[in-house]
Amino acid sequence: MANEQKTDHDMLVELHTAICGYNGQEGLLKNYAKFKENYYKEKNDHNCDYQKFKRCVYMLVSFAVGSGLLGGGIGLSKLLGG
Repeated sequence: MANEQKTDHDMLVELHTAICGYNGQEGLLKNYAKFKENYYKEKNDHNCDYQKFKRCVYMLVSFAVGSGLLGGGIGLSKLLGG
């Protein structure tokens, strides 16, 4: 079919095969669905790690302020600009 011109039907069949797959081969739709699933899973994992880090930083700063480590010789009001 190299020298012959493809009919509209042949081109549509090729497009359908590429998009949906054929004979157990995955098409573009299935590949995209897997990519999207993995992307959002990794993004969610990263977001959870970031939230844990943020909580730890807040706890450490709260502990430092509450115990007076930050207010030692300087004074918390001077540190905050008051």
